[in-house]
Formats: sequence, structure tokens, C-alpha cells
Amino acid sequence: MSNNIKPLTKHTLFALALFPLYAGAKMADTPFVLDNQAVTSGGSGNVKPNVMFLIDDSGSMNNSPNGKSGASKLNITKNVLNQVLTQYTDTVNWSLQTLNRNGGSGVSLDGYTTNHNDMMRRVNGITADGGTPTTRRYYEVSQFIRDSTLYRCQKNYILLVSDGDSNLSCLTSQWRHLNSPTLGNLNDPYFGSRNAGSCVYLSNGSYDTLWDRNDGLGFFSKKLAVNDFKTSGNDAAGKSWNGDPADPQETVNGITRSKFASQTAETFTIGFGNALTNAGRTYLQEGASRPNYYFSTENGADLLAQIRSIFDGISSESANTTGSSYGTTTPAVTRSSGAPGSAAVVYLDTASWSSQLRFFKLKADGSPDTAVAFKQPSFNNRQTLVNTGNGTYFAEELVKQPNLVNNEYFNTISPNAADQNEWRDALLPWTVRRLNGNITNDTVIKDLAANRKYSQAYRERAADTRDLGDIIDGSVRAIGDRSRGNRDEFLAAAANDGMVHLFRSNPDANATHPYDLLLSYMPAAMERSDGRGTPTTLAKTLKDLAHPDYGQSSDRPHRYMVNGGFTLLRTPTNENSQIFMFGAMGQGGRGAYALNVGGKDRATGNDVALSAGSSTWKTGVPLFETPKGSENTLGYTVGTPKIGRISIQRTAGQPVDITQNIRYAGFLASGFPENKPTSSSNQETALYVYDMLGQEAAAGGKAVSDSQPGKLLGKITAPEGSGGLATPTLLDTNFDGVYDLAYAGDYAGNMFRFDLRGTPDTWSAVKIFSGKGGQPITTAPTISRRINGVYVVIFGTGSEIYSEDLNSTESQALYGIYDDTSTTGATATADQLLTQNFTERDGYYYLSNQVLDPTVHKGWTINLTAGAGERVVVQPSMLLRTALFTTRMYSVTESEQNSGGADPCVASTYSKTTSAKSRSLAINSTNGGGLTNKDARLIYDSHPTLVDGFYPSGKLFEGLLSQVLVYPESTNNKEDRANNPLTSDGQGGGSGTDQSLNKNPAPPRNTCFNNGYQPYLQTGLSGNTTTPVGSMATAGPACSNSVRRINWREIF
Repeated sequence: MSNNIKPLTKHTLFALALFPLYAGAKMADTPFVLDNQAVTSGGSGNVKPNVMFLIDDSGSMNNSPNGKSGASKLNITKNVLNQVLTQYTDTVNWSLQTLNRNGGSGVSLDGYTTNHNDMMRRVNGITADGGTPTTRRYYEVSQFIRDSTLYRCQKNYILLVSDGDSNLSCLTSQWRHLNSPTLGNLNDPYFGSRNAGSCVYLSNGSYDTLWDRNDGLGFFSKKLAVNDFKTSGNDAAGKSWNGDPADPQETVNGITRSKFASQTAETFTIGFGNALTNAGRTYLQEGASRPNYYFSTENGADLLAQIRSIFDGISSESANTTGSSYGTTTPAVTRSSGAPGSAAVVYLDTASWSSQLRFFKLKADGSPDTAVAFKQPSFNNRQTLVNTGNGTYFAEELVKQPNLVNNEYFNTISPNAADQNEWRDALLPWTVRRLNGNITNDTVIKDLAANRKYSQAYRERAADTRDLGDIIDGSVRAIGDRSRGNRDEFLAAAANDGMVHLFRSNPDANATHPYDLLLSYMPAAMERSDGRGTPTTLAKTLKDLAHPDYGQSSDRPHRYMVNGGFTLLRTPTNENSQIFMFGAMGQGGRGAYALNVGGKDRATGNDVALSAGSSTWKTGVPLFETPKGSENTLGYTVGTPKIGRISIQRTAGQPVDITQNIRYAGFLASGFPENKPTSSSNQETALYVYDMLGQEAAAGGKAVSDSQPGKLLGKITAPEGSGGLATPTLLDTNFDGVYDLAYAGDYAGNMFRFDLRGTPDTWSAVKIFSGKGGQPITTAPTISRRINGVYVVIFGTGSEIYSEDLNSTESQALYGIYDDTSTTGATATADQLLTQNFTERDGYYYLSNQVLDPTVHKGWTINLTAGAGERVVVQPSMLLRTALFTTRMYSVTESEQNSGGADPCVASTYSKTTSAKSRSLAINSTNGGGLTNKDARLIYDSHPTLVDGFYPSGKLFEGLLSQVLVYPESTNNKEDRANNPLTSDGQGGGSGTDQSLNKNPAPPRNTCFNNGYQPYLQTGLSGNTTTPVGSMATAGPACSNSVRRINWREIF
């Protein structure tokens, strides 16, 4: 995501407010690293246009528009003009002239005003009497318009509304008593010369055969639209009417000149009512500056719509300057024969808000093999399942059974549409991209929507931008055995096109497309807000993504859809091994979903999901979604749900019986509210625990009668929790394969221990750390194991969930809280922690190494860069006993050019550029201090500099850094970190392949690398357009086979 991306460029007219004033406390629509704007106003933007209403006040305007009873044409016109004036208020210079000047200066205005209330008073004073001297009065007001233009960039518009044929440009003897001016033969220095026609008598007024018919009006209006009427002298800003070098330039007929070199006026004509003859209609059509500037109508609603469409045409259009680069999603490493095979990297295009999955071949050290071109998946076989809330259906089934959903379900209602099938014929084909075995065509959909007058236009996507929506915070994960193509069999990705995409490996190891997208799943009924506080669903939001202006302005902002993380779990491989997932909606909704992915059903042994035929997917893939409606008390589920085995029948203090009453449980945090939490927020802070499979998770895996997928096993409320709960981390204290505890923090900065060592009705939580204000926890902690049930719970603070977080400079921190799990827990506070500090030297960051006294300190803390907005929003990880963090910092630069300048025609440009930096940090989890040769560490460069015996603990990177530890595979299951979601500290719940339950568990070593079993760090860097993936080596102590006595200080 390049730092020079400007996805929200605007050019404004009338200085109209194009950015809605939504509260900054709302959830952000766009990732901070993409929050770049260039808003151009001024020039034709700050100079208000001149709009002249030229209104027919002839006697026939007292009649109704259709000749029947009802409101008069004049009263309807007044009402419409009042609505327009109320809408645009003082953003326009207004003037009013009538054909007969009835009411004199109290109605007609010989000048312009921005006082729309005065204009409404004048409009309401119009009375109808007399003839229809349209041409003559147009000629008269044209001189006034030319004289009243003040600036070279000022736009001029005339809006003529008339109900009858023009007359009185000449007077026969019967009409000379009027003593009104006539046109006659014309000799005008601007319009030129033209002789009058014949004067013909009619009972309602004589007319000139040339001036009052055919192009009589057009003779003036078309010249006024193209002939420059200010050719010498200076405007009110003191600049030449012929343009200034500072003006925006254009090339006309090979000559480059100022865009403001010519001053003209455009004319719109409206024929109102059925009294117009064919000659009168032709006259008004010819009188419009352009063919599409003429309208006709016989009712007030159409008159209002047509005048509003005129003002829509006057209003400026928005433009978007965007870019593409590699995103912030952590690279997904797929394996081949025990070594890293490739890394799936997300390539993000913000012009189309689309993504590509690019597979880069990796070398043994994790660095990309640049000699081999990247590959992409195939999308030719995709099918889509839609969960409507009342059932799950293939997209084709919805099309064939239109009673299942309708336009109301998708919010595609249009009263003017030719039919009510927009959802079926436009939105659904555009969204799913493939129906009935055929790739859908965006051009066909676009044209169909226009022809049938559907609720909105539809955008076309280029061939390389229509396969996947943008993947920003959603996960990309690979899992499974390597029987197909020597790579992990399955890969999943969650995207902001509203779907979760499931891929399967190509059987050919050398295939051009290593993976094939087989199935997309849409949780269409997920509840969310429309961005303005109104409840809606994912289904009703889909149309926003299809609009041509999507993501280009605040009126059509980027939408998060399925943006949360997910966990992919594979059950033990020594029995029927089933692969399933649990995913959150993130900022896209208030809920979560669970799906089968592949493998064999643990209970039946049958192939399941993608491993089975597509005819089974409708029932075999969906597991459950969280409840909707009044039962839904979740916030926006930002973060990643976890999966792990728990016991539902255990006695506190006793070993778990691993042969029965074990369940695969999904752990979902309650999430965060739409508006930034305050002390008065009522968002619950709780951990939800669901049965994932409805099976016995002990060996054998049979279905159980008292449960089913999605059953809520328990909800554990955090005591004194506030603002919503972040992602949990699970802990297996004795490595038997059953989780005993969970840890999670809340938006108020508190950290909680959730105790699962009992039956669900006894599960409880205690606060182990009381946060201080302004330090929210929005991601999961990590755990470092000591001995005798003591752990260090390690986390950082900060948020980028809400819009106002971008500019937040509140001081954030890193924390390590000691927790003795054998006790009921004591709440630590910040003043009970040891403080360490960073020092920067030669581009590296070193930590102090103060001694932690366990009799005084309950943990440690490190303050992040003060004033820089440095924060932690990604879960840290453990490398032996070294905690690895990535932090984020955003720098917002705002500038305005020509602000308040004397020349309003020169544009004022407001620009906002957001740049990002990250620090990679490695910290001794024992005391939060520096790293020596006895500690695991990152090799930031080939030969890092030692300072006083300490290695660097950090380095700064441009862009947003993502990183994941990649372990070599091991034949020793206990040491196999490559696939096992359980770390050597007992932390788990993440993606991977579960090991079998263990009756005689033994904790692995977490203080040294065993037999060269040493990982590397796979990295990605946002904004990088050339090298999307990298690697970083690690170092640390190797394990000795001898037994050594542990010093008590090592416990702390």
C-alpha cells in the first residue's frame, strides 16, 4: 500500500459539503495506511455560479398543467423553486426574472443574491398575467448576465420555465396599445445582425415568424453558450478575463490556454404543461444550449426531478487517484516436502478495491526466489453458497427459486425500474461472478441495469480485478496434507467482497495455478450498520460494492464486509481427520461463522466439504452462524476466534478424563461497539464458548445427542470489563491437549484470566491487570511459561478500529504481567510494574535491563514512543522466552495551498497524506529488558552491533510490517511447531493440526532450540511493490542433553 496513494481525491463545485460530518468516533471505513486525501476546491469551486430563473408569468400559468382541475402551473412552479432554494441555500448566486415583470422590482431581481430566503419571498410573489414575450425578455436578461459576471471562472446558467408559445416580439395594430418593447431587426455588437420575420396576429398575442418560432430563442442562447463575452480587461480579482498563468490549463485545437479564458452562459429550457404546440416545443428545444438541456413535463413531481437533475449536472464529479501494492496481511506459507514451498501474498488494488493472491516460490531460508515468476489461483470453477438467515443455498438456487429472497432482501428496490428483478439479474451475478457454470459479464450487467432503470448503476471490473475483493485484515491460511500437488491441500481467504473463499490444491505440482477456488461462502444475513447508525445486513450492503463510485468518496465509502480473522483447525491425523474453520466478521458485522473445509467427518468417516462432491456442499460445508436479532448481543467481532478442546465434565483440581466429555470449542470475544467506547458504553465484555462440531472430541469422535454445532456452551462475563473484549488466547497448562484457561483484554486496558477448569456453569473470570485510561487492548496476548503454574501474560495496547484513532498520540505501552494460575488471581496495577526503556543507537533500539524483584514487581512495562501514536494491534509471539512485537505508527501530513488567496479562481488544495512506520521488537519476557547471547533473538542485519553485551531489541521499518515464525517440521510430534497450534508455552487455539490427547503429558523445553530446531521469521511489508515477502534469521541458545539445576531467578 504505497504511501502516495490518494484514494479520496475530490473536486468540488459550489463549495458543496461532499464529506458527511460523521463522528470521528465511528469505525473507520478505510485502513489508516490508505487514508490519503486530496480535496481540491476553489477556482470554479469557491466562486459560486450565477443561476438565473427566467419564469413564465403569462396569464395561462393560472391554469393546471393538464387542463383539468388542480393546482395551477404557477403554484406548482413556485413550490418546486422553493424546494430547490431550500436545498441549495447560499451555495449559489440566485436571480429571478419573469417574462412580464409582474410585481416589478418586488419580484424580479436586477442582480444576484445568496439570500435564498429573499429569493423564496420573490418567488412567492409572482402573479400571472399577460403574454409570453420569451425571446425579447431572454435578449434583455442576457445583457444583464454578461454585465454581472465578476470572475473569469464564474459559471452562468439560465433556467427557463414556460407553458406556451413565445409571442410579442412584434406588435400588430391590434396589440400596439401594450406599448411594450419589440425586437425588430437586430444589430448587436455581441450577437451580431439578424432581420426580423413577419408579424402575425393571433388573439392571444401577435408573434414574429423568426424571433418567436424555430431557432428564434436559439439564436441567442447558442451564441451565449459558446461566444466569449469578456474579451478584454480584468476580472474582480484583477486578473485578465482571458486567463492567468496560474489557472488550470487545457489544449484546444492544439493551443494550450487557461480553462477560464472564455466566459459563457448555459441555458436549460423546460416546457411545462400540455398547452404547448408542436411549434412551441420545437422553439424551446432549439433554445436549449445543448440537446439534452431541454425537458418537458405535465406534473409537479417531474418538474422537481428535472430541475434537480439540472443541478446534479451542474454539481462536480469526484475523481480518485489510487494505487496498488502489497498489503498488510501476513504471508501464508504453504509447505512442500517439509520445507517452505511458497508464500501466498495479498496484492491490493485500491482503484478497484480488489486483491490478487500471488504465490512466490521460497528458498530454504524463506527469502523469495526472484528467478521464478509468481503464480495465481484459478477462478474458473467457483461456486457460491449464500446463507440467507433462513437457509443456505447455491446462488443458482436463489435465481431459480425467487421466492427465497427478493429486492427488499438486498435493498435493490426501485419504483421506476422496468421490473423487480435487480437482485437476480444484476446484483447477484455481479457479486458471485459465476452462475450456472458461466462467468458473468460486468458490461452486460451494467447495460442491463441502465436500460431497466434499476436502483443504481453497476461498475465494470477489469479481468484481473474481479476475482477477489480486497483482503485487508482478513486472514489467508493454508492447511492439510500434501497428497495433491505436494502442497497444503486447502487454502482459505476472507475478503471484503462479502465472502469467505475456499481453495483446493491443484494435483499437479507444477501447475500454472497452484490452487483452484472451488467455493465461496456468503454470510448474507450478518447484522451490521449502514455506517450512519441504521441497522442493516451484509446482503443489503452488497449493492454499495457494485456502484461505479464505490470507495471513491465519502458518499460511497469503502465497506468492510468479511474482514475478521479466522482459525483453520485439522483434527489429529491418527483417526478420521476433519478440517474446519471459525471466522469473525471484523468491522463487517456483529457475528461469526463456522464452516467445514475438508477431510473426513470424525463421526462417520465420510469425506466432507471440499473433499466430497459439490452436491454435498450445501449441507456439508456450513456448520453454524452466531444468532441474529434479539439474541445477538455481540459487538463488531474485530479479531480472530479461537478453537480448542475443552472438558465439559471436570472436577476442579483433578486431572481431566481425556476419554470422554471432550468438545471442540470455538472461543469468540464479544467484540467492540460501532462507536468508540466511553465510560457510559453498554457494550458487554464477555467470552462466548460454542460447540463447534457437536461431537465427542475424544478418540472416536462420535456425535452426541445433547449438543450440535453452534450450541452455546457458556458465556463468561469479564468482571468490571468495559468497552468490549478483544481476541482471546487459550492455555493448556499441562499439555494434555485440553485447554484449561483463556486470557483476553478489553478496550479499557484490563487483562482477564478465564478459568475453564470445571463444568461450564462454573466457568469464571478474574482481572489480573487493571489498565489505565487511554490504553485499549484490541488484540490477543501471548503467553510465556515459567514453572509451577506461573506465566507471563504479554500484550501491547493501542487501537486503529475507530476513525479518530488515526491521529491519536496517547501514550501506549507493552506489558508483561505475572500470573500464578494456582491462585484465584490478584489484580496488578501499572505502578506495581518494573519499567524498562528504549535507547536508539545507529538505527537499532536497545533496552535497559533493570532487575525485576518478584517481591515488589508484578510484571514489567515499556512505554512506546511518546507523541508518535505508536501502538500494538497485532498479537505478539514467542521465540523461546523472547517476546516478538510489531508496532505501528502513522504520520498524517495536512497542507493547504492558496488558502484564503485573493484570487478565488485559483484552486485551494487540501491534501492529507498518511505514511506508516513499524518497529520490530524483541524483548526478554522475564523482565522486559535487553537480550544477551543467552536469549533468543532476531538477526536484524548480518552483523548486529553489541552494546554493553546486549543485542538490538528493535529496528524501524518504513511501511506496515507483518511477520510470522516459520518452524521446520519435526518427526517428534512433541517438538513439531510447524503444524501444531500448541506452542511450547502451552498457548494455543490458533490454526494448525491438533495432536492426539495425551494421558501422560510432559512439557516441552521453551528455553533453548532442540537439535537445530530453529525457526526463521517470514515478513511482509505494506507499500512494497517489488519485494513482497522477506525473511529474517533467528539465533539463540541450543539445548544441552545434560540436566541442569534451575536457579530461582529464572522463574522470574
